[in-house]
Amino acid sequence: MLKIKELLNRYKELILYLIFGVLTTAVSFAVQWLFKDVIVLPYAWLTTVIAWFFSVLFAFITNKLIVFESKKKQGFFKEFFLFYGSRLFTGLVEIGAMALFVDICRFNYWAIKIIANVVIIILNYILSKFIVFKKDKTR
Repeated sequence: MLKIKELLNRYKELILYLIFGVLTTAVSFAVQWLFKDVIVLPYAWLTTVIAWFFSVLFAFITNKLIVFESKKKQGFFKEFFLFYGSRLFTGLVEIGAMALFVDICRFNYWAIKIIANVVIIILNYILSKFIVFKKDKTR
């Protein structure tokens, strides 16, 4: 029992990151579902943008307060814009990967989608931990 508790404590941040990542995906789907009948084709892309905005907002709040436990009050807006900027960057990386490997190289869509998402999850974690919610050296 002690070993399990030690492992949970050791990997707490990563476990919380994964849990809230799943919940962020749920928020994205929920928002898209809510707007699916409000915004119809040819504006379906707009539901994706709205869902992205709210899911990233949810991810920012949970990552800041629970996952990375950032208590900074002075740098709130800096963290906020860095977080959105990093998510925009990784979103563009995903779009680029899909365009290159699926549209140009003709690899399997779902294989590339899964690989790209694994890479994006890792990139998002690294950017959040070491840039957005970077701990002060005094801590």
